[in-house]
Amino acid sequence: MSPAGRAIVVGAGVVGLSSAIRLLERGFVVRVLARELTPDTTSDAAAAIWYPYLAEPRERILPWSRATLEALASPRSTGAGVSEVRLLELFDGPAEAPWWREALPGFAWARPEALPPGYAAAYDIRVPLLDTSVYMGWLMGRVRELGGSLERVQVSRLRDLLGEAPVVVNCAGAYAGALAGDASVVPIRGQVVRLERVEGVTTALVDDAGPLALTYVIPRPGDIVVGGTATRGCWDLEPDPAVASAILERATTLEPRLAGARALSHAVGLRPGRPTVRLEAERFASGVIIHNYGHGGSGFTLAWGCADEVAMLALREARPASEGV
Repeated sequence: MSPAGRAIVVGAGVVGLSSAIRLLERGFVVRVLARELTPDTTSDAAAAIWYPYLAEPRERILPWSRATLEALASPRSTGAGVSEVRLLELFDGPAEAPWWREALPGFAWARPEALPPGYAAAYDIRVPLLDTSVYMGWLMGRVRELGGSLERVQVSRLRDLLGEAPVVVNCAGAYAGALAGDASVVPIRGQVVRLERVEGVTTALVDDAGPLALTYVIPRPGDIVVGGTATRGCWDLEPDPAVASAILERATTLEPRLAGARALSHAVGLRPGRPTVRLEAERFASGVIIHNYGHGGSGFTLAWGCADEVAMLALREARPASEGV
């Protein structure tokens, strides 16, 4: 057995796979168990940019998001589908700098001529863009490359897994609350439409609080993702044609060059909403369950920072499985 021991990660979205990679890098033998694997996870449906969204508390979000920003810029991310995109977050009136400004070098305000009609201000920033059609497969490949395994399994009780490994990591996203007995976790349904590339559309646009809220246009190397919705408490995973039509109408209003663009696919994902991210160890006689969930719309923004903390907790808290639960 490895010096660090065995670990099971529950969940194969961006948070779960990142956690599994950091555990593998620190010497653990890791199994990933998940109800869905790529390309069927919520993470696969995401537009996937670095941007703190629907996640608290701020004092923990800042260091986690900084660490993730650094990891995404690492040479180890070469070939992972990570690039950079210019993003304008738009406001129809006076706006203040975001609370996460200090985490992102190069923050600026947009010049007036860069604003679409009807908007008074915008953040003008460059952020990592993760092409999920590449990045999620790269994460899975990295898990396997480091010796980890991935299994499509429906987990119903976390403590039962402590008989198989002394470290269990709960990264089950919107389903993590049910596994942890945590009623504060709620799904936040997001629906998107993936469009063909359109010549000249290279800047990401987001209206989160203005007349078209919630609308975003995220150009990626092979397509454009437009959205969206943030419906709390809704578990419906079927794309709604009426919602899709409304998304396309708002997105085309924001970026008129999208008019007539062909829709390539429709997707729905369930963001794991919670008042705060839960990242902590729950100790038992036979080992430890590390909870790592509640990231809201910030999974790609926080994944590596949270994974670093998971690995630190696992190394500190792991106990021999022979002690009994």
